[in-house]
Amino acid sequence: MANETILSSRDIRDYPFLGETKVKPGPGASLEFMYNGIIFLCLPDAQFVYSPESNHLLLESGTFFWTNKSTGTEVTVTLLNQGNVMNPSGAGKIALHGNNLEVWNYSGELNYRFQNTRYHLKQLSYSSTVPAMRGAVVSIAPAPESIDPDNQNIFFDEKAIPVVHFHWKGVPGVSTYLFRIYPSLLKEDVLTIQQVDGNTITVNIMPYIGQRHFYWDVCAFDPARNLESVPSRTGFVQLSGTFFAQKATTKPPELTLYPFTISGNMVVIKGSATPGSQMFIDDNQVTLDSLGNFTYTIFYPSMGLKDIVFNVISSTGLTTTLKRQVIVSDISI
Repeated sequence: MANETILSSRDIRDYPFLGETKVKPGPGASLEFMYNGIIFLCLPDAQFVYSPESNHLLLESGTFFWTNKSTGTEVTVTLLNQGNVMNPSGAGKIALHGNNLEVWNYSGELNYRFQNTRYHLKQLSYSSTVPAMRGAVVSIAPAPESIDPDNQNIFFDEKAIPVVHFHWKGVPGVSTYLFRIYPSLLKEDVLTIQQVDGNTITVNIMPYIGQRHFYWDVCAFDPARNLESVPSRTGFVQLSGTFFAQKATTKPPELTLYPFTISGNMVVIKGSATPGSQMFIDDNQVTLDSLGNFTYTIFYPSMGLKDIVFNVISSTGLTTTLKRQVIVSDISI
């Protein structure tokens, strides 16, 4: 039986694997690691098992991105359990849900075997083993190019309107995109997901003012199939200026959200707020315990992109407002 441990990207580099070990990221964190020349990004919902004696990697559950830096040697990883294997391509993404998986092949040739069936994906392809799509291979769009801001420090004076304009070069034949903002380069949490018609969006940064910097990317999106394509490279935005010094003279209540748990039409939200505050999710009051922790569950009657609005009101009347978006589908995550 594998030992279990929680590691960060920094800790895993020097971790003394003494036997088969099941690894999970820390709470709300992602984990980046290298295996045989392949860089894996393990999102907060994921876990894997590594056996040092056989140098064997098992991706057990959750979502992983990979970038292949190996020098031509074919690498094999196991998926879910023994008998299911994948030879990672140049880059891609895999999501393992229960006994099913989804695979996005961004570049190169990808081969995998799952439940005694062999799959071969060419570049810019998607495949899923869920019953509705089992065996089908779908083309996906390439990554949007020429993103702006790419790596930029944006200055706001005290009279500024706190918005940032984002733009990217449109992908031929694509009209709809998914835009995301993250607090970390490791995509540990999603501050916002927005469906965009066109290749530009203006975002009010007031909900993210505590970040002072953030990362973003965008990908083509097929709403009819609820299918994402290849994400752009990640942009970086640093916020500075007298506007933020002015806002710092008062302190609104704190609000921390942990990664959501999504299962079908159910979304479970956990987090914490300043103790003694009033907490509302979509205008519904939520009870905080003595430490400010809370758990709240939403059941949606339909699938698709959903907005969730959080409001915390302090005892002095100051308010913190955040908006998050989730994609609800018939696949549990």
